[in-house]
Amino acid sequence: MSKGQKARTSPGAEIRRRIARYSSICLGAWLTFAPIAFGQSRSREEVALAKAPIAASLTVVGAPRSALVWRKCENIDVVDAGLRAFRDRQGQVVGIASEYRTRIMTGPSLLEMSKHCAVSLDSAANPDPAVHNDWTWILATWTPDGVNVLGIGHNEYHGENHAGRCLGKTPRECRYGTLVFLESHDGGRHFTRSATRPLAAVPVRQAGDFGKDIGFFSPSNIFHSGSAEYVFVRTSGGGAQPAATCLFRSSEPLNPDSWQMYDGKGFRTQRFDPYRDDTATYIPCAQIPRLNGMVWSVLTHEASGRLIALLTVIDPVTRQNRLAISTSQDPLHWTHPVMIAADFLWRKGNMRQGGHILVSIPYRPKLQGAKF
Repeated sequence: MSKGQKARTSPGAEIRRRIARYSSICLGAWLTFAPIAFGQSRSREEVALAKAPIAASLTVVGAPRSALVWRKCENIDVVDAGLRAFRDRQGQVVGIASEYRTRIMTGPSLLEMSKHCAVSLDSAANPDPAVHNDWTWILATWTPDGVNVLGIGHNEYHGENHAGRCLGKTPRECRYGTLVFLESHDGGRHFTRSATRPLAAVPVRQAGDFGKDIGFFSPSNIFHSGSAEYVFVRTSGGGAQPAATCLFRSSEPLNPDSWQMYDGKGFRTQRFDPYRDDTATYIPCAQIPRLNGMVWSVLTHEASGRLIALLTVIDPVTRQNRLAISTSQDPLHWTHPVMIAADFLWRKGNMRQGGHILVSIPYRPKLQGAKF
């Protein structure tokens, strides 16, 4: 990034500082929000602590509170994504937790947001899978200044909605996922596509009989570590890409060409598109050790600088989905996930009829086993 670019984005330091003040994980019906605390570069000794055994736990330190009353603007206006939030240039919190027709919420804090019925991003429902523009959810955001905002879109191609594109017995067998770049230049009020090539796509074209949904789905929040921004993404696999929890990074997130993926040996640039590139050139992204699940969000424990990931794992006893946390001093070396109680996933009222659908519960993380 040039010196001129740094000068233009300097207001972001204050925005990031203010965002880092939030210290609770908010969990609700289909909602997950983790505040982003932006850390600094660590020494070799500090990075080495990532491999030390760490015991992690969360302790409830407050009573549940309704964080948002969801007012529906139309029938399809339901919550179907993790809540992401940032502060705009005026200091207002901007939240996104929408359906494939995105609307924002704004307010002075996460507990004082109101819903906007104006559409920030509407899905194009394009029947051509090669343009990666069918149904799109904004699942990750990042801004350097509260005005220019990156959105990572979870694009689902729904073959069941397009003639001749679904031969399977269920709609899910025909779904194809890619991650796309979106941008806003008015603090999230309007988003548009910012690149033709996707951030992530498997080396297989959409077909009507995969037998399961394939592709890349559900990015985590974008979090800071060292000198770069990172995001976890989940892939169900396809072609040469096995199912995995993968890691992407960028030192200049608003530039689509700056993003790199981790291949197990290092980070490399790969903006692969199965409709434009030879599948033989594809290099799979690697499973990040120990994070064998869906990573919803990552925050920074301010006292230690340690990263805390909230993820979904399979309980080895019940075989049911469970929430868990894992910790690390850097984005690559994580502890074994520790399952946490699932009884704080709250739903109050009927989500499809509106009502209190997000409950905020303050937690205090406890980390043991390393010197901070």
